[in-house]
Amino acid sequence: MSDNTSLAISKSFQATDADIIVRSADNVSYRLHRKNLELAAGAFPLDQEDLIHHELPESSAALDILFKFIYPQRYVTLDDLDFEALLLLAEAAEKYQIRSAAYGCQAHFRKFVHSNTKDLMVFGAKHDYPSLVLQLAPILVDTPLSKLVGSLQPSVYIAWTLYRDNWVEACKATTILMPEHDCKEWGFYCLRILKQLEQPSHLVSPSHFEALFDVTNPKRMDSCCDRLAEQWKSAVREMLSTLPKVSSMGVKESCVTPQRLNPNDLIELHSSEGHMFIVQPKYLEFFTEGFPPVGTPTDGEKIYLSEPTATLQLLFQFMSPGRYPSLENLDFEAMEVLTEAAEKYVVYPAIYACQFRLREFVETKPHELLSLAGKHNYSWIIVHLAPLLIDTPLSEVVELLPPRYYAPWSVYRDQWLDGLRTVTEKLIKLMDHKCDPFYAFAVDMLNKLNKPSALRAQDLLDGTIPEVTEFVRMHYYTTPPCSDCYMHYDTWKDQVRHTLKAMPKFTI
Repeated sequence: MSDNTSLAISKSFQATDADIIVRSADNVSYRLHRKNLELAAGAFPLDQEDLIHHELPESSAALDILFKFIYPQRYVTLDDLDFEALLLLAEAAEKYQIRSAAYGCQAHFRKFVHSNTKDLMVFGAKHDYPSLVLQLAPILVDTPLSKLVGSLQPSVYIAWTLYRDNWVEACKATTILMPEHDCKEWGFYCLRILKQLEQPSHLVSPSHFEALFDVTNPKRMDSCCDRLAEQWKSAVREMLSTLPKVSSMGVKESCVTPQRLNPNDLIELHSSEGHMFIVQPKYLEFFTEGFPPVGTPTDGEKIYLSEPTATLQLLFQFMSPGRYPSLENLDFEAMEVLTEAAEKYVVYPAIYACQFRLREFVETKPHELLSLAGKHNYSWIIVHLAPLLIDTPLSEVVELLPPRYYAPWSVYRDQWLDGLRTVTEKLIKLMDHKCDPFYAFAVDMLNKLNKPSALRAQDLLDGTIPEVTEFVRMHYYTTPPCSDCYMHYDTWKDQVRHTLKAMPKFTI
């Protein structure tokens, strides 16, 4: 037993009306509420008397975050956690079945799929997350079986070996499908592809597949070779389409055993189409704040909600002990309706889950997402959208954001406009140098730099944009070459670098 004399008290969990106390492995005490643990944690050890120190093996670093998910509130962000801390939190969330914390961990795992692939594969298989395992399978396809044989359950390992073997065989079949052609360039092209086929990932990844058959790498071939390359590529693509589809990689989604419930302990709610949902009042009362209090008189009338059946089917799953539903297949319009319902009824787990799914629409629905984020104070989404919408006139933004967000947004855009003005003014001054190559380059660049986002373009300084390559070509063929042209070009590039470096990030 730990020494109570060295016990510290958590600053976040020291409620005077707490009826249960737990202690972390590093001797930090947490004063919690039994009701919250009963409803939000499906597997927490609650079989001891009140006010007894439950000793937990987890550290305070994990429990400080974990216990914030057992209270109805907007949940904490996990963005700052490194992989080791996130994995420890995820294991604790699975152990005690705190579903909201588990969901958050799953969403944040995505940024580690390439750096910690094997660890995530083991976690996904261990805790029955088929979607996670399927996401990782293509990334691990080059991994030798010896690296995973002792890490996965037999069912998952067998499915994994069959999956990998299919792609290894596909590499061999690609070699067989190679057309014969008596051409030196064709030989070099084929040799490059055959070397890369030692790794199945070059066939699995769509981007790698396109790069594999790129006829311009290392240089464009004759037209006869181009036709054969396209023929080979088409044959391989058709062969790959016949590979068996993998649905779960041997992992089955876990489910919750249905409880036997007393009909008197249930309430009925109806969707806008009249579909009836039977809900347990204790979960409705605990997980939401927007529904009428349980016991509110209805005068015998049915309770109708304004949301459609499809939305409520998802929403009510966030008010139960089971795993939360996947939102991956919902389009933006469906997500918008679900988000509005979650906010209306203040269903914190659903609000949390919706925000993770909404981030997938940052690139495709930025304006619609900005409106939704401004309405519901999703500050992190607004921060992500600011660089993407830097070209949007303030007249189109002012109606979408409340003043607390609009003010820093307007300043941020103005700073980028000032930066753009500084860069273009510098280029105009350098145009006093009348040499044709530089003058033509400057005119082209001024036409290109017509909006703030152009200043941030990745290819602006790397010499690959047409304006730069044309300048280099013209300078090369000028007789004699003008040394001042390149000097002015370098001076301007330095100004762009300095301006970009000084540009502040958008913060709220």
